[in-house]
Amino acid sequence: MTDQIIDLQEAVMPGPRGYQGPRGEQGLPGVNAVSNDEAIAAAISSDASATWQALQARGGERIIMLGDSWTTYYDGLLPRKLAEYLGAQWVKNYGVAGNGLGYVADNQIPQALADATAAHPTAIVIVASTNDIFFAANDRQAIVDKIQHLCTTVKAAWPRTPVHLFPDMPRTPNQGLNYQYSEIIERATNAGLSVHPETMWLPMYRNFMFYRSDSNARENLQHLTENGYVYLAGVIAGALRGSSAYLKAGCFCTAHLQHYGDSDFPEPAPLAPTDLVIYNPVRRLLNFEIGPGYVTLNFDVDSIHFAHDLNSAVPTPTAADRAIRLRVCTLPEKGVDNDTYDSTHRYLPFPPAVQAVGTAYALNSGVPVYAGYVRASQGQYGVTVVDVTIDKGDTTSPWRSFSKIVFSVTYPLSLDKQ
Repeated sequence: MTDQIIDLQEAVMPGPRGYQGPRGEQGLPGVNAVSNDEAIAAAISSDASATWQALQARGGERIIMLGDSWTTYYDGLLPRKLAEYLGAQWVKNYGVAGNGLGYVADNQIPQALADATAAHPTAIVIVASTNDIFFAANDRQAIVDKIQHLCTTVKAAWPRTPVHLFPDMPRTPNQGLNYQYSEIIERATNAGLSVHPETMWLPMYRNFMFYRSDSNARENLQHLTENGYVYLAGVIAGALRGSSAYLKAGCFCTAHLQHYGDSDFPEPAPLAPTDLVIYNPVRRLLNFEIGPGYVTLNFDVDSIHFAHDLNSAVPTPTAADRAIRLRVCTLPEKGVDNDTYDSTHRYLPFPPAVQAVGTAYALNSGVPVYAGYVRASQGQYGVTVVDVTIDKGDTTSPWRSFSKIVFSVTYPLSLDKQ
């Protein structure tokens, strides 16, 4: 009985303790030891917890890419570089060469949904539209139906995942069909997609430096060089992370010109005494600058002559002729009777939707001799027609000599027809 009393007394009033070592790391809270909220927070904060390791496995961008051959060229260079730039967990590409918007909706999206390794994407990237517009038989309503179908399908497939559309286009006026891009941009934006129309400027970057010119194959007008796809991957990576710097960039380019009527395009036209001509065909270049929301055309050529200098049968202008005119137009990538493509030609893909007016001058040794105006408008097959009028202001004085014409005209970067 005495021993029991002593044991009880030591339990209630223990004797002196020995030395205590350093305290180890505290473990995670036990079940029901703290609130669920605290327990989950502790599990996420611990590098050793299974919860944190599972979350880490989900970390990084997980991108599903859909689209056309821009996603497959050079052994899938675009998705590979995008994954590298983002440090993505994965980029799954389901794009197929030649596919348009309808095929993306009806074939590529079901394929991605059926792929168990492509679950829980953080973003959907679509690079497409050129196959629906480039010399296509689609009318405006067909384009509207296709983009609306794609938007409905992709939003239903991933209702809480951001969807980004990067329209691709050829480096040509596309026989005037480029206005259909306006429907794609507007309809996709209204459907809640993040649309990045700045990629449509890529054909003109640094005077078409990213376009292939190794052959005159049709597809060369629609595709980039390897460096072009590397650059595009950077544009997409920046856009996915909220960058808009590319929208602020502009590009300065040149487009080839021909005298209006040359090569039977649009129609052969006889020269008049008041016509000016570009005497040196090598100098037939139109400068154009594309910036956020505008296109500016500039022309500075010192090979300007009267039509008489080209054809002596054409009379020279007289003092009674108050105005003289120069008419030129950019090149079509394909005429009605022409099935060939010239990859060395540079085109102006964005003709004015409505007529634009600017200023013009006739110069002699760098000094303005006469003033005038320029009108830019859209001609057949989407070419840009430029009419320059030089006015001497009377019908009595003889024409003074000049050797250069300069002009500048700016118009909105509008894809839609008015």
